[in-house]
Amino acid sequence: MRNFCLFIILFIASCNSNSPKNTADESKGETENCNSLPATFTSYNAAVTAVESADFSFTDKANTSKSSWIRAARYYSCNNIDGFFFIETDRGNYLHQGVPVTVWESFKQADSFGSFYNANIKHQYRLLLN
Repeated sequence: MRNFCLFIILFIASCNSNSPKNTADESKGETENCNSLPATFTSYNAAVTAVESADFSFTDKANTSKSSWIRAARYYSCNNIDGFFFIETDRGNYLHQGVPVTVWESFKQADSFGSFYNANIKHQYRLLLN
């Protein structure tokens, strides 16, 4: 009976999780608190490294398999209001800063990821470099 109750508690706890949580990846070493990320970065590579090693309160990824040129898309947010949008394409990888979570959610629901990206994200949200 005790094991059954523990199972129910764990099941309920997992069902009540409304947003995916980032988990520390041991291979990346020490994770950085996302609130300590700088507002501007010294380089694109420094930004990607900092973002991918930070511990965010919200992370999500889109299933981009239906796209002809977008291979992956991920979103990272410290405050569940805005965050970093990372996209991998046939032409390269791009990191956008300050993207509202509402834009991310709309991107995931778009009929065409590429059209949505070009109209609503590209050239509108830029990574801030020193």
